[in-house]
Formats: sequence, C-alpha cells, structure tokens
Amino acid sequence: MLQTLFAAIILIYTMDTLKVNISFPVGMYKEAKFLIDRGFYGSFSEMVRSGIRNEIDTQRELNPEFVDSVRVAEASGYKKFKSGKELLSDLHKAAEKE
Repeated sequence: MLQTLFAAIILIYTMDTLKVNISFPVGMYKEAKFLIDRGFYGSFSEMVRSGIRNEIDTQRELNPEFVDSVRVAEASGYKKFKSGKELLSDLHKAAEKE
C-alpha cells in the first residue's frame, strides 16, 4: 500500500519546475528553518510551495476574479496545479483501491 501511495505522489508532483530567487527577512527564515528542522516540511522549497498552494486555495474560495484569471492562464497553456485538498483526496482514493 505504501508503495502505491508513493507512486501516486510521484505522478501528482511530476511537473515542469522553475527556479525562483526570493528574499526573506532573517527572522522569517529562522522560523521557517525551525519548522523544517523539526520535520514539518522536507525542505524550504516544500514549505514555500505549501504556502503558495494555501494562498491559491484561499483566493479560489474568496475571489471569483482569481478563478477567471486562472482559466485564462490555463487557456494560454499554463498547467493547472492541484490544491492540497485535491492531492489528499487522490491519495485516499489510491489507498482505498488497495
């Protein structure tokens, strides 16, 4: 079962990537590093992606114009990324098939 979940995660996260440089206040970085060191996130990149996904989910729920802009971007060739809720749902479905 664990192998199936791992395979599902790999399939879900297989996507093109882009490197982005960002600047953080020192205190914010230290707080993030604290959470990473304690195992809440596997890496700084994972933590940033999680925060961005959460913000996108929030905007989808609260801002209809955001949803329209995502549709325009998708029509222009951008891929739709799944929300955290959608990823968990996919993992549960994969586990139930076992």
